[in-house]
Amino acid sequence: MMKAIILCAGRGTRLRPFTYSIPKHLLPVCNVPVLGYVLSEIENSKIKDIALIVSNETKGPISEYLSENVDKFPFNFSFILQDEPKGLAHACYLARNFVGNNDFLMFLGDNIIPGCVREILPRNEKFLEEARILVKDVPDPTPFGVVEFDPTGRVKGLEEKPKNPKSNFIIVGVYLFKPSIFKAIENIKLSKRGELEITDAIQYLVKKGLNVVAKVLNGIFMDIGKTEQLLYANDFILRNILNLPHIVSQSSYIEDSELLNNVSIGRNCVIKNSVLEDSIIMDGTNLEGVRLSKSVIGRNCTIINNSCNKESITLEVGDNSTVRLN
Repeated sequence: MMKAIILCAGRGTRLRPFTYSIPKHLLPVCNVPVLGYVLSEIENSKIKDIALIVSNETKGPISEYLSENVDKFPFNFSFILQDEPKGLAHACYLARNFVGNNDFLMFLGDNIIPGCVREILPRNEKFLEEARILVKDVPDPTPFGVVEFDPTGRVKGLEEKPKNPKSNFIIVGVYLFKPSIFKAIENIKLSKRGELEITDAIQYLVKKGLNVVAKVLNGIFMDIGKTEQLLYANDFILRNILNLPHIVSQSSYIEDSELLNNVSIGRNCVIKNSVLEDSIIMDGTNLEGVRLSKSVIGRNCTIINNSCNKESITLEVGDNSTVRLN
């Protein structure tokens, strides 16, 4: 029986101030936490058992989210603690007892990849290789794990965040492994970054002559690592999946305001005399007299503009903050 693990231990330092109080895996995109998109993908498989690799900081909020949505996600959840950020391979290795002798999918909990399970697990195709990865051709592969191919198209090598990449194909955030990956992880060393890299573990399989297959992702992947990537994902899903210019929770109140393209407003918000564009407004926030663009406002914030200047501004405001413009 195939299983799944989701890596949710990352601190999300590039998404502060929001990640001071909420794991990046729970940041909302079109009012749905990023983790919700990962779980929805897994629903497209026959997998029932999922382990979440969490940190001390992320376990509580993620457990609460799953408890609140127990009817929506009919999985058997386990939690595995990664007490130090030692890399993706280290996180993967912690799940070895959970996985046992089963094949398993591994997801990055901060990636949104529509259709990824369908891409990596084609219908009626048996998983016979040792590892299967999804790759994507991108203009700048240097921030990612890069895959090199031989002239026949077979995976030749992998390298994490290379300064001089040997191809433009990067690994996106879903992997399919046999338990042999744990043996590979036992045989790699810490990288220069002080981490156990999953690319090094897959490279170990390649060097041993084991079959590693790369499939080109036909769709898009969204790595939610920075504010601009959060806003891009919000815009992409609104336009291409939901076919909407904006989305507003039914429990929110809008008065004398204009919502332009790419706006998400969470639950229990009050928006008065404002103009919003390309912005995410999280639960419980009140806005009055503001014009926001390319902004992300956290939960339970109050932003009021009492000045005569109503020009558009850009704000990134963490949870429970108050901003008054006089």
